[in-house]
Amino acid sequence: MDVYFLIGLLILVFIGIPVGFGLLLYFIPEKLGYPKVAKYLTIAFCLFDLLIGLFFAFVDRFFTNEDANKLIKEQGFKLKDEFTIQKK
Repeated sequence: MDVYFLIGLLILVFIGIPVGFGLLLYFIPEKLGYPKVAKYLTIAFCLFDLLIGLFFAFVDRFFTNEDANKLIKEQGFKLKDEFTIQKK
């Protein structure tokens, strides 16, 4: 029973709330008489959501040498040789 509650909560948080917010961004300006504003706000919100989703999907691709150096310093390692990150 707890697993179903967790799944439902995750669906609500990651799908339900953004969809509801997007609908609010569309219907409130439209009802106030600004249909173009409603359309542009909704498109901007969808693009922002898509950008965030793609960032989390490809976060490993954005790992740089500087990030590796920070991680190595946090762990307390001392490297004597220069290194590069190789692609697979």
